[in-house]
Amino acid sequence: SHACRNAVKTDAPPAVLWDIMRCWAKLHPVKWERLPDSSPAARILAVEPTLQASFALHEDANPSSRKRGLKRFPENPEAFWGPKARAKPGGGIAPSLQEKRERLQNKRTQRPDGAGLKQFPCKRFKEGTCPQGEKCCYSHEPALAAPN
Repeated sequence: SHACRNAVKTDAPPAVLWDIMRCWAKLHPVKWERLPDSSPAARILAVEPTLQASFALHEDANPSSRKRGLKRFPENPEAFWGPKARAKPGGGIAPSLQEKRERLQNKRTQRPDGAGLKQFPCKRFKEGTCPQGEKCCYSHEPALAAPN
């Protein structure tokens, strides 16, 4: 195969494939004492192959490009070179795509335990019914809670 020099591509019938496996088993002997006589492997290998298979590597199995160390696929020409965002109506000039990506990075991450909400007054504290007390994520400062 062009992809792997050890690969086998064939449309041969199964009997020929089994003969090839038997020839390979003759080159790489099996430990017969580990195979029971009733096992499928012992029965398959007991039959003599009807053909002789050659396991010599074909010259074209390893292409010259691989021998020279060439890459199979070219490297990307530059960073972020692929498809860009679709065109916007009106052809407005937007900031570069990279700046936009950095600006929108982590846009949807959750804030831990209402971080940054202490700047807003607690409406239940204004009413005098906040059950959270000090654990409330909103501010219980009287100056912030005073109605405008």
